[in-house]
Amino acid sequence: MQHFREWAVRVASAGHDPDWIMPELGEGCQRFAFSLEAYNHFAEHSGVGLKGVRDEEELHSLLKRHAKHLYKGESAIRLKDSNFFVLPNRIVALNFKRNK
Repeated sequence: MQHFREWAVRVASAGHDPDWIMPELGEGCQRFAFSLEAYNHFAEHSGVGLKGVRDEEELHSLLKRHAKHLYKGESAIRLKDSNFFVLPNRIVALNFKRNK
């Protein structure tokens, strides 16, 4: 999950595919939202060992499980009445060697 934000920012800045990434105003700044298809494409091509998910509910559950590492405060994870998810705004750097 740590590499997902960087990948999504590259996709958003390139305007790659409006079915994958779309701009979203929020909290006084420009944010982006991404789709299930965008996540699955990343999981397949990232080379970091992420598994694709079957549907939006499974992706929402996955993001909620990792929310403390991805989202600040009580940020929304899924856009209301849509199948898009808010791009993470925080990535916690983990030192896996030290934390073992």
